[in-house]
Amino acid sequence: MKLTIIRVIAVLLIVAAVGLYAYGVLVNGEEPTKNLVRTVIIALSGVSALLKSAPKRRPLNQFAAAYAKELGNAFADDAKKREALLNAVRLYNEDKYPAAIKALEALKLEARTRDEICAVGLFTALCQEGLGLNAAAIASYEDTAAKGAESSQLYSNLGILYAHAEEVDKAVRSYMKAIELDPKNPLPHNNIANLMLQLGEYDGAAEAAANAIKLNPSQYQAWTVLAIVAGVKGDEERCEQCVRKAVECGQDENALRRAITHYANIAAAQEAAQQA
Repeated sequence: MKLTIIRVIAVLLIVAAVGLYAYGVLVNGEEPTKNLVRTVIIALSGVSALLKSAPKRRPLNQFAAAYAKELGNAFADDAKKREALLNAVRLYNEDKYPAAIKALEALKLEARTRDEICAVGLFTALCQEGLGLNAAAIASYEDTAAKGAESSQLYSNLGILYAHAEEVDKAVRSYMKAIELDPKNPLPHNNIANLMLQLGEYDGAAEAAANAIKLNPSQYQAWTVLAIVAGVKGDEERCEQCVRKAVECGQDENALRRAITHYANIAAAQEAAQQA
């Protein structure tokens, strides 16, 4: 907000300086050179303020460090292509998905190694997800895996997309593949827990959440699932324990308690319907 105000003031300063100069020359008949220097100085001050307040792009080496696992050694032997890949990743982070996809499509033709195929395919799919093109993202993940560039992250992401598409079997298979490729990755366990919770499979949800917590005790999403399951089953003591852990790890307490009430109401309604 502060930067926006600065930019508006800078633009107004430039417009005012040029406007007053033009008014003096055209309306008051002043000599063009009379206030020219002052006008230029004021206008340049406005331009300088605009340049200083312009958002600065993060350097590419920051993205290389932030996505070291995803990028691996992709195009490590070709500085120009490596730079193009990092620039595409930066565009993805700036939510400029069409431009990022265009850059990645050019690199796709040059991808030869597993790391290159994986990096290009992964970020292409992520950009497609950003655009809401989930079917295209699924196709990109599947194509990348078919080329032998499999990863736990790829299958975990793919499982989420299948879950959103309500293709439960494919989602579960993707999560299990993610676990197979990286048994120490807690995310697919957490994803299974959430999927089982949505399906009302509370025991399965609790088991998967417990597995996620074994791998990462600070996984608030898994503690959230355990709190909800305990709430649904009426185990108030266990529920409160899990609520505290979830909140300690970053969960919003009010949102969590609303979720517990929501799922408890659903379970109660289902039980009533079965007894009717």
